[in-house]
Amino acid sequence: QDLNTVWSRGGSDVFLQQYDLQGALVWEYIMASSSNDQLKAIHCSPNGTIFSVGTFSDSLFLGLQDTFIYSNQPAVFISQQQPSGQLNWAKVIEGQGLVIAEDILSDAQNNSYVTGTFQDSFWVDSTHLLVGSSKNTPFVFKLDATGTVLWARTPQTCDEGTGIALALSNQNELYWAGQFKGYFALSTDSIRAHWIYNDLFLIKLDS
Repeated sequence: QDLNTVWSRGGSDVFLQQYDLQGALVWEYIMASSSNDQLKAIHCSPNGTIFSVGTFSDSLFLGLQDTFIYSNQPAVFISQQQPSGQLNWAKVIEGQGLVIAEDILSDAQNNSYVTGTFQDSFWVDSTHLLVGSSKNTPFVFKLDATGTVLWARTPQTCDEGTGIALALSNQNELYWAGQFKGYFALSTDSIRAHWIYNDLFLIKLDS
């Protein structure tokens, strides 16, 4: 329908709002396509820069006239905005099959980290290829302040799993958590889930 006189482009759209300490609306930002769009996570860096991640299909319009990104299949969007709500950049992540983002995190240098799950394989960018299986495979990758991919990781072995949450220590140690089935191996460590139910993984990475 509409939000403060801004009409939906179709399906469900995404909105971001900032309020002052008295609860008054300061600014509002709309991300919208003709299909159903979903915000999965939002995070503010220590300097107030805003990072958001979610899913969309077709053409996602950011703001009323800021820009739009396109995908001919369901894909992930990542955006960075100033504390005032002004858009700095936005990019699309899409794979050969399913790609879903679950969480986003940022540090004091405005680097950002994204986790989620994918099927088959996908190019995070032109130089970072992640290879999984026909089932869900967890991923985590890091972007610099301009949105350039710095690194991307996925388990060497994972029967099925999803990256769910991220945390960053004061020493820039990255903690990556999620769920998995069967075997899960990253580097030299290998763990095994319950033979029926999902188990959880917690991984510490050098950011």
